[in-house]
Amino acid sequence: GTNQKLDSLGDRLMYRLAYRNFGGHAAMVVNHSVNTGNGNTGVRWYELDNSGSGFTVAQQGTYAPDSNYRWMGSIAMDQMGNIALGYSVSGSNMSPHIAVTGHEAGTDGAGIMEAEQTLTLPSVGSQTSYTRWGDYSSMSIDPTDDCTFWYTNEYQPVTGVYWRTRIAHFTFDNCSGTVVTAPAAPTGLAASVSGSDVNLTWTASSGATSYNVLRGTQSGGPYTSIAGGIGTTSYTDSGLANGTYYYVVQAVNSGGTSGNSNQATATVCVAPSTPTGLSAVAGDSQVTLTWTASSGATGYHVWSSTSSSGPYSSTSTGATSYTYTGLNNGTTYYYEVSAYNNCGESANSGSVSATPSASSTPPTYSISGVVTDSGSGRGIGGVTMTLTSGSTFIASTNTSGGSGAYSFTGVPGGSTYTVTPNKNRYTFDPGSITLNNLSTDETGQNFTGSR
Repeated sequence: GTNQKLDSLGDRLMYRLAYRNFGGHAAMVVNHSVNTGNGNTGVRWYELDNSGSGFTVAQQGTYAPDSNYRWMGSIAMDQMGNIALGYSVSGSNMSPHIAVTGHEAGTDGAGIMEAEQTLTLPSVGSQTSYTRWGDYSSMSIDPTDDCTFWYTNEYQPVTGVYWRTRIAHFTFDNCSGTVVTAPAAPTGLAASVSGSDVNLTWTASSGATSYNVLRGTQSGGPYTSIAGGIGTTSYTDSGLANGTYYYVVQAVNSGGTSGNSNQATATVCVAPSTPTGLSAVAGDSQVTLTWTASSGATGYHVWSSTSSSGPYSSTSTGATSYTYTGLNNGTTYYYEVSAYNNCGESANSGSVSATPSASSTPPTYSISGVVTDSGSGRGIGGVTMTLTSGSTFIASTNTSGGSGAYSFTGVPGGSTYTVTPNKNRYTFDPGSITLNNLSTDETGQNFTGSR
């Protein structure tokens, strides 16, 4: 050996970051030189995998099996997931040699490399001037069989200043040499609609092991993946909102992912559900109706009659409450509600009745509770508590300091009310409480706040 030191270039990743797409997941391998802490350098290597949620470290290790110095690494992966790592190796009694090691997928444990193999001739020399030792070495995979690794690095045939390049190739025993190509794009994609579900079917692609389904809201994309790893040639996209959707499918195997299939289009158009919770409160020459909102509704038809068997006449509203005025006191009125949107109309709700009277004043009730801090359990004062019925403001109050208590009194019965807390920098659980068809004093309507 000599006293000449060589640059390990440990301040950077080494050539090259190698990427592979196996269809079901993608992988990258990379390396750099590190100080082992034992007075020498080793090659630190990593495999990063991505199964659809971003790259994470699948395995890693530092290859430094003895006191010699290893640097100038390069790493690659074959179609089986085997990893080959090449580098320069030298020591106090050893001129720089070219060596490789490897990790056999499915056999070697995570982070483990096999025994070192030297690729240079038994007799080599050392460099006697300047510190620069190449800029990189190169480990690459042969695209003709996706199994053969080719490695090139420099060495010194005799002691002095003149270096040479050596090229070597090798394979792992478990790699067959058969290149797996990505499958062709699926064909015959068709879509049918059943309520709020879209059912997709397509023709199998030869060699595919799974399929990805992608969806967009514009013809021609962009598309977003909604399902992967599908082992059949059908898929149901469930619970969709009304609208038009555009679908494509990709075929996948270990060789990669196909292009997109033909585009299939489906339009979901579902009438809203029947309204529930209809209640009627009579007053002087009037009746106030409230009900629970129907999913997907853009409006409501309110049906009224003076006979339980009809006929009914209707009026429209966009709210979940309606008040009939100018009614005859002492006459019983019957009411039903239906919900509609541009796709159709629901069935009518169940019927309710009410008889207006000059003396008919609805009973009143109270709504109360406390607001406490989620961490300390103490009451939070100064929280603004708002009471609404549908879109109508009813009242507001602040919680008491110390106890965090609040109370609404004299609230007319028969309607649906919502209590909502608000205070700067606080979030509350629940965000609001809804009380349907108020008919009793409601205590214990409690909230917790955090910030």
